[in-house]
Amino acid sequence: MLGLILRPATAEICGPSIDIGNDISEFRRLENCTVVEGYLQILLIGDKNNNNINQEFFRSLSFPKLTMVTDYLLLFRVSGLDSLSTLFPNLAVIRGRNLFYNYALVIFEMTSLKDIGLLNLRNITRGAIRIEKNPELCYLDSVDWSLILDAEFNNYIAGNKQSKECSDVCPGIMENSPQCSKTMFNNNYNYRCWNSNHCQKECPERCAQRACTLEGECCHPQCLGSCSAPSSDTSCTACVHYFHLGRCVADCPPGTFRFEDWRCISAELCSKVHLPDSNSFYIHDGECMTECPSGYMPKTLSR
Repeated sequence: MLGLILRPATAEICGPSIDIGNDISEFRRLENCTVVEGYLQILLIGDKNNNNINQEFFRSLSFPKLTMVTDYLLLFRVSGLDSLSTLFPNLAVIRGRNLFYNYALVIFEMTSLKDIGLLNLRNITRGAIRIEKNPELCYLDSVDWSLILDAEFNNYIAGNKQSKECSDVCPGIMENSPQCSKTMFNNNYNYRCWNSNHCQKECPERCAQRACTLEGECCHPQCLGSCSAPSSDTSCTACVHYFHLGRCVADCPPGTFRFEDWRCISAELCSKVHLPDSNSFYIHDGECMTECPSGYMPKTLSR
């Protein structure tokens, strides 16, 4: 299921935003989601006294279609979840349009988490990460966050398992045949991996700032995160700018309007789509928005 791309026939946009809390059955809301439009929060799930039962559940739970979250991903006190590698194996992009206190990825007080395991995470477009008070969490020194986000100096990583207590071994090290690339990050020149079975992906230098396929071929300049075929704007995992009718475009074409900073929609859809705490949408300067800018009078779209 690797390398999924956004196609209108199969993509399902879920939201606005998803809260999964207290009840494990709430995970069903993520079924078939390719994009979560808004934030994804997973918190206060499981009984810490029944860790084994929780672990069995999470090891069989997977949402391989999910490739992008447009706001932020937050995990807090989810008992029994020891890695995100099965849960979100193809999550490639967290856009950070709206942040949680300046953070796009928050992992806090996850008592069972042993590695992050977001194997295909390639881009955090805006915002930093906060990874704090996860007592069993290792494989933090082996991830080069500068390959994923630009503002790595704003990251906050503290209170996790001490590095000297972890036995972080990247693939092939024990066999004297390292499989992962080495990079310099935080004055540490090291092999880069998410866990003992999966290297962190790094695009070749020839791709510059462009994304690349799993095989290292350069994607189309409009692709973000990754792509299933090189040099094609219809094979992108996510888009640098906007998604429209199966294609990544630099701007929305005439007759369509920018929405949530990532896709193009029609005026008709603009009049029907909803976000939390908003019943009306307006079109201004080519964008479908929840309220008029200062100095303008609202004109509600007809339904």
